[in-house]
Amino acid sequence: MAGVYSWYYRLELADRDIDGCREQLHNASTPEQKMTLIQEFLEQRLFRPYLETPYSVTVEGPMKPSYRGDIKNHFQVSASLIGRLVEDPSRLSKLKSLLVRSVPLFASPIYIGVAKVLRGRLLRHKFLIEKFANAAALEIAESSGSEGPSDEEETRDHSFAREVASIRQFNTSNLLVCTMPLEVDEHLRYDLENVLNRINFPLCGRN
Repeated sequence: MAGVYSWYYRLELADRDIDGCREQLHNASTPEQKMTLIQEFLEQRLFRPYLETPYSVTVEGPMKPSYRGDIKNHFQVSASLIGRLVEDPSRLSKLKSLLVRSVPLFASPIYIGVAKVLRGRLLRHKFLIEKFANAAALEIAESSGSEGPSDEEETRDHSFAREVASIRQFNTSNLLVCTMPLEVDEHLRYDLENVLNRINFPLCGRN
């Protein structure tokens, strides 16, 4: 069956990480230290994989010097959120359960694609994600001289899998895929995928 599909990432905080954070907060001696601990915890455990990749920019004007280079995503955790969690660290456990329930209804897709055969395309995604997630398997594949992607679709699939598993280092067990089978003309499926990508701007698999 043909159609479009989207990958999501379940936001999950591990109990052991929450317990470790709460113990560090208990041992912290100043409010500033506690604020820093919560900020670093949220950045590492929730927000880090979602950072935007750098933009390549050019700034120039008539009779002016020109400037070119990469600019990085500057991300800040909400100070009010940090303050509430410092005041009541038990909120972390409550937040955990809500985050799990929020995906996919209140989540942005990390990838949107279109396929002539949904099952086959998704199985290839799964295989490639597992390959890139397993460093040892990746080294064996590279050292054996295996051929690279043979067409544009495979190139996109490799790019998506590499970004998910190697670059952003999502926990692959938290990945979720949703499908929309569509018995319509092929060009309509591609039109829908094009529009959805330009509305949602998924993080992964960008050309």
